[in-house]
Amino acid sequence: MYNFVFWDNDKTIKDSSNPHDGSGINIYPNIIGTMKRISENGGSNVIITGGKDPYSESVYFEPQLVLESMTVLLKQLKFIDFVLFPPAPKGVECWGIFPKGDEYVLETFHDKEEYLNLVGEFKKPDTGMLQIAYDILEARGCAISKSNTVYIGDLDTDRQAAEKFGIDFIEASDIHEGKLI
Repeated sequence: MYNFVFWDNDKTIKDSSNPHDGSGINIYPNIIGTMKRISENGGSNVIITGGKDPYSESVYFEPQLVLESMTVLLKQLKFIDFVLFPPAPKGVECWGIFPKGDEYVLETFHDKEEYLNLVGEFKKPDTGMLQIAYDILEARGCAISKSNTVYIGDLDTDRQAAEKFGIDFIEASDIHEGKLI
């Protein structure tokens, strides 16, 4: 049983090829139920979303706009603890979206001393965002270990990131089809 789930966003949670598109959200079957089970069993759900436009690797996403579009999704996914994303090309920035009361707030990680060595590794299949998510959960007192953590995604880069970080990987289609984790 996995207690900690790192979720890819586009084509895993919702049917969109743009990770920051909050309009016309179509959440795949069994996603909310799976997240709810993880949360009710004392676990955590974290979204590790991409930071690129599906048509260009050179686009910088304004973090405030990402926050606004992701808030639409997060209001439907009540079991998400936080989101990490890289808005800049080449994985040089890592931002987080965290609940604060009824709203969500942004926080940066690429500028924190303990993560300066990860600058340039905030894009899949690099593991910078996975390390930060792991560290946040550990700092919150969660009994997280690599053996009780899984990455759910739809692409080979998701699988590569999980393998590189040393955690299990599950194909998103397995969750969509109702296979329990």
